[in-house]
Amino acid sequence: MARPSLRPDEIESFRERLCDAAMETFAEQGYEAVTLRGLAEKLGCSHATPYRYFADKQEIFAAVCALGFDRFADALERAARGI
Repeated sequence: MARPSLRPDEIESFRERLCDAAMETFAEQGYEAVTLRGLAEKLGCSHATPYRYFADKQEIFAAVCALGFDRFADALERAARGI
């Protein structure tokens, strides 16, 4: 049986949740300790689910880094505007 297609907002929502969980885990345990199986467990989903959204741990790490840089840039912009 084929998996149902996911809407773009569902894909983005899960990717964000996975990145948030990964960011926390990378920060707490380091890169080597993070596994997709562990992230799936943390999110309460099948161990295979993260592979529907990311190719591997490196791709998740790259997304987490990009998210971190985006948040840092936003903080710098707010600070520059005095917000």
